[in-house]
Amino acid sequence: MAQMAVERAKQDPKFQEVCRLVEKAGQLREKMKVSGKVHVADEGERALLELLGGSVEFTQTNEDISREYEQTVQDIDKLFSEMLPPAGSTPQQQQNYYSARHICVTTITENRVTVKTPVAWICNYCGCRHNQPSECAEPYLGGTWVYETSEVVERNITKEIKTEE
Repeated sequence: MAQMAVERAKQDPKFQEVCRLVEKAGQLREKMKVSGKVHVADEGERALLELLGGSVEFTQTNEDISREYEQTVQDIDKLFSEMLPPAGSTPQQQQNYYSARHICVTTITENRVTVKTPVAWICNYCGCRHNQPSECAEPYLGGTWVYETSEVVERNITKEIKTEE
């Protein structure tokens, strides 16, 4: 009976709409967190972004995002109040109904990662700093790379849909 309840939940338009709205609310909440914060990248970060071929976009504080988030939360609350098991259901059927309708959960984790960026090459010939070994008069004598370390925030987004449990 529980498996049948899960299948019915997957077909329930209200449940599908709640999952969609919860995902939207999560995205809006993330936009509100980043919105209005300005970060000026230093030379190491800019070099890393160029090396990776990326770019950074910053958003401005936006009242519309807050209003849209509040409206989305109200829509979720309204749909939750409408999601009731059929009248006359036994306690087991009610438990199956609610257990089958777990909401989609998006987890965002942030980790600090240390990145080493080469800044110079010190040759063994005269101890000069070069951008690359080919700039040295005697590169075949070898040398040592000098690295600049910086910390970068890495974001991992994991989505769990708990309708199968």
